[in-house]
Amino acid sequence: MSSNYKTAITFARAVDDKSVERMSAMLSEDFVWLAYPRSSLPSLPSSLKKSQFLDFILGLVTVIERWNFKPEEPINFLEHDNKLVLHMPAKPRGSTGKGYEAEFIWFIDFDTEGKIVRLAEMFDSAYVRTVDADAKAASKSDESTKFNG
Repeated sequence: MSSNYKTAITFARAVDDKSVERMSAMLSEDFVWLAYPRSSLPSLPSSLKKSQFLDFILGLVTVIERWNFKPEEPINFLEHDNKLVLHMPAKPRGSTGKGYEAEFIWFIDFDTEGKIVRLAEMFDSAYVRTVDADAKAASKSDESTKFNG
């Protein structure tokens, strides 16, 4: 197993744990995150720098409790030089406790020190739509409870 693949696995675990310290240690100062397909995430900026990405992950705690990525069980995997493509399954759990099935594809570029300099992430569009609908429904439920209570 290459050091870049080990970093990708460790990074997936850090994202699952929402551990800013561990994530940050693996990201270069020039890190950029890109989310695709853009049609699934139109409200997000086209890219996030390191601090924005870390804030974004922490902010998702209201929607996703854990992604439960399975990087050790890739659907597909490709590595060449300082580039790695990881297609992995996940079993995310929403903050409401609801479970989901999803797939993620990470296109990762590493710098010469082995830090992640670019992460282009392909989201499972069906998963994004379902989670978004569930989050909106939960939000409306919370609002009606607050109004009636």
